[in-house]
Amino acid sequence: MPVVVDPERCPCDNPCYPSKVCPYDVLHFDFANPTQRATLNPELCGECKGICTNFCDPRALRFAPTMAELQLLEAQMLGTMTADQVAAERKRLKEEAEREKQAAVVEVTTASFEQEVLKADLPVAVDFWAPWCGPCKSFAPVFAQAAREYAGKVKFCKVNTDAEVAIAQSFRIQSIPTLYFFHKGKALGAIPGAMSAAQLRTTLEQVLRAAAAAPPEPPAAAANAQGPAPAAGSRPSSSPTILLDRGQRGQ
Repeated sequence: MPVVVDPERCPCDNPCYPSKVCPYDVLHFDFANPTQRATLNPELCGECKGICTNFCDPRALRFAPTMAELQLLEAQMLGTMTADQVAAERKRLKEEAEREKQAAVVEVTTASFEQEVLKADLPVAVDFWAPWCGPCKSFAPVFAQAAREYAGKVKFCKVNTDAEVAIAQSFRIQSIPTLYFFHKGKALGAIPGAMSAAQLRTTLEQVLRAAAAAPPEPPAAAANAQGPAPAAGSRPSSSPTILLDRGQRGQ
């Protein structure tokens, strides 16, 4: 956990004992020149829980959960940022972290399929793939980039068909990669084969239009639209519409 020294509280009257107990040897104090403040490199604090803070004025050694938060704490202590500026930057960092969370591709299992896919508020793109599949590996960065571009608009998930055979069988996955699309618990369509970034964007725009045009469902109906996660050997009641065939992709 990163720690910062408050220059207004250090040096103290006694030699810097916390520097002796630092397990990562990043807190340094010159015992030959005790009038000098202790120094440290917070980037090297690692997973330490702030042992040094147990042996020092809590206002002299202060810690934060992240380096970004520590930099704000230090800026406020040194007076290089006002309280309002610090609050605004904290808000920006929180919003940025939320966008990154939304942009993350979620690995889905049989146990989490219902919650992550069928009950998602956003339209969902599910990449059915396998570790040995060359085209899957080529498509993975395209899929990840789309997740960043459409963060907050579309949720992106991946299903390892080797590990989650039941899901793959339930949705009749015959080749990989296959991209499936869902909205409010219903399958909107599926496309086999890897796509370029441009082709994927075109498809995602179609998915968003289809989701926007879908009539709202009563809460009870929406909650039970798909039921529990598919079991091994089960089949969708009808095959989903292919949203974009290979002939259309090149356009």
